[in-house]
Amino acid sequence: MEVLVALAVIAVMAAVTWPLAGNWSGQTAVRAAQAELTQNLRLSRAESLAGYRAATYGLKLLPDGYVLFQGATYETREAAADIAVIWARGLRLTWQLSGSGQADEIVFDSQGQPSRFGQLMIGGGDTETTVSFNQGGYVQ
Repeated sequence: MEVLVALAVIAVMAAVTWPLAGNWSGQTAVRAAQAELTQNLRLSRAESLAGYRAATYGLKLLPDGYVLFQGATYETREAAADIAVIWARGLRLTWQLSGSGQADEIVFDSQGQPSRFGQLMIGGGDTETTVSFNQGGYVQ
């Protein structure tokens, strides 16, 4: 009888904590994706500013990630230099950008200025976070 009571208590505790653990995992995945996206925006800007390989760099935005590319546009890029970042676990990317060029591309010129600027939203489950960057290409 004591064993059954102990198992019942453990079952109740597991039922209460299981959703909390799942939410924590989702928050961790969203935060990790935010940090990675922020780093890659800064990297693309820095490579363009430095004139690395005498090229400009940018990001092609996708619903479930993005592609780092070398070139003036994604269409005319150097495809061999692509680095695709595709998220798992149901993460999604949406954006609200101003500026010129393709609506789903951010290209940094040799002065570090982005073709488009605004907000990139990363969501997963019931968690969402935003990466903002301005006309100067600075991530906030």
